[in-house]
Amino acid sequence: MADLSNGIHPDKQPSARLTLRKIFGVFVSLTARALPVKRDAKTSKNSNGVLSESANLKMMKLTDLATMPVTINLRSFKLIDLEKATSNFIEVLGKGGSRNVYKGWVHEISYDPSTPDIGLPVAVKRFSPEYEQHEKWQMEIDLSKEYSHPNFVKLLGYCSEGQERLLVYEYMQNSDLDSHIFKPSNKTNETVRKALRWEARLNIMIGAARCLAFFHTDQAKQVVICGDLKTSRILLDGKFNAKLSPSGLKRATQSKHYANSTACMVGTLGYAAPEYLKSNVMSLETDVYAFGVVLLELMTGIRASEMLHSEDSNSLGYHIEKQKRLLHYSNNLNLDPWLEDSLPEGTEHDIASLIAVCIDDCPSKRPSMLKVVERLERISDSCKKYFMHKIRRIGHKKKRPMFWRTWNRFTLWITSTS
Repeated sequence: MADLSNGIHPDKQPSARLTLRKIFGVFVSLTARALPVKRDAKTSKNSNGVLSESANLKMMKLTDLATMPVTINLRSFKLIDLEKATSNFIEVLGKGGSRNVYKGWVHEISYDPSTPDIGLPVAVKRFSPEYEQHEKWQMEIDLSKEYSHPNFVKLLGYCSEGQERLLVYEYMQNSDLDSHIFKPSNKTNETVRKALRWEARLNIMIGAARCLAFFHTDQAKQVVICGDLKTSRILLDGKFNAKLSPSGLKRATQSKHYANSTACMVGTLGYAAPEYLKSNVMSLETDVYAFGVVLLELMTGIRASEMLHSEDSNSLGYHIEKQKRLLHYSNNLNLDPWLEDSLPEGTEHDIASLIAVCIDDCPSKRPSMLKVVERLERISDSCKKYFMHKIRRIGHKKKRPMFWRTWNRFTLWITSTS
């Protein structure tokens, strides 16, 4: 892994495709080593130092990453209004263990309830009546009021009546990244295929990374940890711009960690960093690890969970043995076929090296999200130059035959008049 963590390689090595395949082997082996430990530890001090952000701030202005935190005004909805806006919660956008999300319609200016297909579509999240869910409802409100970012889903309003707790968010036309990358029906959908070519995926990566970098830097506010980053938490608007879901966000302590107060693991298996599985403590570095796994899924089109789970057995030992077998098969995995024709030469190696350092088993060796953004933007600039050069070459080739036809006519005319 050491040879991949030295930054972006300007030289395009012929073994670039093998690099990404090796990352799979590293990823599954790291997770395999981490899984056998107990997950009931409540708190643990992390001996690794927190990555310094001062050097990163010098390299990159925060204003280039995000808007500054602001306080926003939220609309207070009545339950009867949201029942009308959602037609009694009939259209389900998503389901969770303790909350469901429904599609609704409101008037664009007043946010008064409207009828289907008239006005502004919204996503209405309805929490279960348990007290714990009320706390999560309040946390989402507090964070949405204090933080505003172009790549963070906007909260429009809330409802609190009796035991009912609801939140009204902007509607994301293209659902989440998970449904587009992994949904079988989309594999043959030409529209989706074009929308998720390399340029779109890179833009999604950069958008999500910018939002995480914003939350990880304490700009007069408390640092926020995503805690459970995965493809289903990355939502997509009508133009396939990425926006992080507010679900699961945690305020970090002064040491930039968050100690989970429950015995059960909060993160999703496959995205959870090895040290979190051991200590049950979230950190900026665990977010970076999860982001690296998302990059891996985006590049391959394969779920991380497919390396860990099987319908045949729920035994932890079975999954560990399966991981060892996957370590062999992972070296033969290719890129997502959708990327074969759209990925610029050499880019695979640059992304693979970034994935490698993000999922390093040593937290202190992982880059900050600011550095991740910087590297992704550097890759983006390189890709733009590549495509511009390609366009010019195509244009030159198209013009060349006409030039030679004109030259041949000219020489023929000279010959005939001499």
